Amino acid sequence: MNNLDAGEETVLPIPADYQKEGNAEVEKENGLISIKGRPGGRAGIEFVAPLTDQKVYTISFLCKGNTPLALKLFRIKNGQKTIELEDGVKYIDHFPAVDSEWTLFKGSILVPYIENDSVSMFIGTQSGKECELQIKDL
Repeated sequence: MNNLDAGEETVLPIPADYQKEGNAEVEKENGLISIKGRPGGRAGIEFVAPLTDQKVYTISFLCKGNTPLALKLFRIKNGQKTIELEDGVKYIDHFPAVDSEWTLFKGSILVPYIENDSVSMFIGTQSGKECELQIKDL
């Protein structure tokens, strides 16, 4: 077993640019990301994360809302989103969020060898229902 909390911690900056994904309205103010999803499909944000292959990362943030949260990583090859990187973050489709209190999401992942390609991160919901999510301290 590895102690993933051992050693130094380096906080990676989150890019200021992100894309609205799916059927969502997104607002960002003072580090708080608010996502309002409308019925039909997934809703959230997606951005190129500063992750490189063959390293272990811990992704953490606080969330609250009235729908389960999904976090997905995808490989970006030649500027095109390709396969989902399921190693380490498989099945994070229904992380429970609570409307009335902040819940800590914290998970460690190994980004596999992807030939120095980029990684895209989706955070939002796949419920397909009208919903609200808030994310902070990413």
